[in-house]
Amino acid sequence: MKSFKGYLTEMKVTAQQGFQYEKNAAKVLKPLGIVPSNFTPAGAGSDIPDLMIQKDGMKAGCELKITAASAGSLVMKYNQGKWSIGNPNETNDEKLFVMKLAQEVGVLKAIQQKWKNEPYKFTNNPKLKAEIEGLDKRAVYSKELARFKEIKGEIPATKIEDYYNKKKTYYVNVGTHGFYLLGNKNPLKLKGVPKFGQAAKAGYRARVQAKGGGAYQFTFEMSFSIPAGKRSPMNIAPIKKNSVEITGLDVDWFKK
Repeated sequence: MKSFKGYLTEMKVTAQQGFQYEKNAAKVLKPLGIVPSNFTPAGAGSDIPDLMIQKDGMKAGCELKITAASAGSLVMKYNQGKWSIGNPNETNDEKLFVMKLAQEVGVLKAIQQKWKNEPYKFTNNPKLKAEIEGLDKRAVYSKELARFKEIKGEIPATKIEDYYNKKKTYYVNVGTHGFYLLGNKNPLKLKGVPKFGQAAKAGYRARVQAKGGGAYQFTFEMSFSIPAGKRSPMNIAPIKKNSVEITGLDVDWFKK
């Protein structure tokens, strides 16, 4: 099991690397006319696409991933013995999609069956509060990890395509694995691009997730992996493992 410090370091590095990857991709693709000259990556938490790409006067959003990773998540809450996912008054289409997915896969039922403890994070129980009295945040987080084992399962990769389509994003570039079409829409009419839904393996998980500043939260999220044999021959921002520097760029296919 990773230490609390290890989780925080990994999370911080991943977030920083992700934003740097977006900036590196935009920098090398702007001179080639693939990214609009006035586009600026906004980083995590923004409503704009990771990357805006264009061809023949048409523009489209592109999701950027350094490597296979999570794709869409919601915070979980606990109240009076029951878990919930997301905001019951949610109006955002992407978040509603994740909430519906959680319902479809029955994750709340699995949680009620497997997570028997009351989380320290939400408790008002004096006995439970006494168990963590005097402990630092790292120790409390470690105890929660032991009390709430990760719950996971498989979903069709097309679910992730549907999620990004809700955000009007129809392409994804995974730095280590290549460029894919998300779903059936192909607004830039790019030729020969493999479909993400036919290449990737997808899943979901409910877990205790470390946050910055020593905090943590419970989350439900989608994730994906791409088998080595399903790598795309196309890549608009190729990288080598453990680096976010663009290397070996060949985008002749994009312009055809």
